[in-house]
Amino acid sequence: MTHYAITDGLLGLVALWGTALLLFRTGRAVNLRSPQILAAFGLLTIALAALTGTLRFLTANHDLLKPLHLALSEMAGVVGSLWILFGLLRLRRSLPLPLVAQYGLPPLIFAAALFAGQTQWVILISGLCLLAGQLDSLIGLFRQGHAAPGTWMLVSLLSIVAAFAGEALFPDMPSYAWHHYHGLMAVWALALVLSVKGQSEPH
Repeated sequence: MTHYAITDGLLGLVALWGTALLLFRTGRAVNLRSPQILAAFGLLTIALAALTGTLRFLTANHDLLKPLHLALSEMAGVVGSLWILFGLLRLRRSLPLPLVAQYGLPPLIFAAALFAGQTQWVILISGLCLLAGQLDSLIGLFRQGHAAPGTWMLVSLLSIVAAFAGEALFPDMPSYAWHHYHGLMAVWALALVLSVKGQSEPH
């Protein structure tokens, strides 16, 4: 199962690079009020999950890290998705939520999902909300003539949609589905970071 580490590691490295780029792009102290910092923290949850998966599949006893890998993946699916969503929305408008709620609400939602045993449903809803947020961002960017970040957002949106088609495309080939999903998620993360970076710069 070592080959599973290849695309998991690719996603982890891209997400980690994106986190660092958005956190430290100005060379100044991290400003928690900045919307790209929310997106960066969302990417960080994805990097942690993917890099833990990479380590898991590179070890001789890959079942040892399986519970941690799955837990971090579920956290990324809820907390990471919602932090990225809030960051994207705040790049374009103000949110009727105080800053502490923007950071604190996603972990609380995840904890409630764990307590209720409804994690998969909440991951699905969070993912759909992120898709809607990316679509909203895409439309707004092109309407305002911001072609470069808009194009990157389009690539990101198409990549994540295609990523989730993996199981349907490869129903009897789990290895193909795994690499399809994680490879396209790496493209999604890369394009998302470049779009957010472009939106954060003065036009």
